[in-house]
Amino acid sequence: MTEIREGMVAGIQSVSRTLRILDAVAAKPRGLTLQAIARAVEANVTTVHNFLATLVHEGYLAQERSRGPYTVGPRLLALANTIGVVHQELTSVALPWIERFRDQVDETLHLSVLVGREATDILFIESSQSVRFTSSVGKRMPLHASAAGKILLAWRPPGDVDGLLDATLPAYTTETVTDRTELDQHLAEVRDRGYAVNLGELDPSVRCIAGPIRDRNGQVVAALSMSAPVFRFPDNSVHALQDLMARTVRAISDQMSLSTNRSTLSSHGDAAGPISHDTPISPAPGVGAGGRTA
Repeated sequence: MTEIREGMVAGIQSVSRTLRILDAVAAKPRGLTLQAIARAVEANVTTVHNFLATLVHEGYLAQERSRGPYTVGPRLLALANTIGVVHQELTSVALPWIERFRDQVDETLHLSVLVGREATDILFIESSQSVRFTSSVGKRMPLHASAAGKILLAWRPPGDVDGLLDATLPAYTTETVTDRTELDQHLAEVRDRGYAVNLGELDPSVRCIAGPIRDRNGQVVAALSMSAPVFRFPDNSVHALQDLMARTVRAISDQMSLSTNRSTLSSHGDAAGPISHDTPISPAPGVGAGGRTA
């Protein structure tokens, strides 16, 4: 049993290191040398060279000349193109619902997916308020310290979670969860209640709430999150925001399923009843235009 467990740990570590190598190379269009990659993933050169040799052989990375820099390979580019098509469909389906959500609360909304070992924004709509949270397409957030990241972690198998998190979870504020056991308990709570919150864990001045977007098979493929300054996101607003979030992500998930089946996109609601683009939803207390600051 011990040998099996040790083998599983070694396998997870190998997957994690492979993902970190791909992340490091993908972040540098001109490529990275062997030594630079070893520094980026904090591993010795010999070990990294063995990983790189396999990735080049399989076409995920490329190296034009011996001892030259490693760059993104054709298979990784093809995979990125395929993912891009999926993301385009996701953003197209989600956009009207996200706009509707934003109009109700006038706070910044993000659509995020798992890229490597981080939650990455593929769509965002900013609040119109003078004090607001800003973002950009491609912005990355740590999984353990963001509401979107917790959503993307919560429904994954434990082995996958191990490969997506560092052995030591970095603290960004005094509220960041850095204990793995505590984080696992937190993720269980996320699964039970169906949404995640970030109460100053990444930035002490910002609070977030997020919900899961699922594909036709019920798998979580993205997270929708709302970010607001802490003074416009009081504790008593969480319940109302949770209801709006649940209805919105259910509607997007339903339409994603219909789109995958090549059926006409239509509006669907949550378990409490139907929801349509015309259904009025009141802003949560303390969130929205009423909290506008000059």
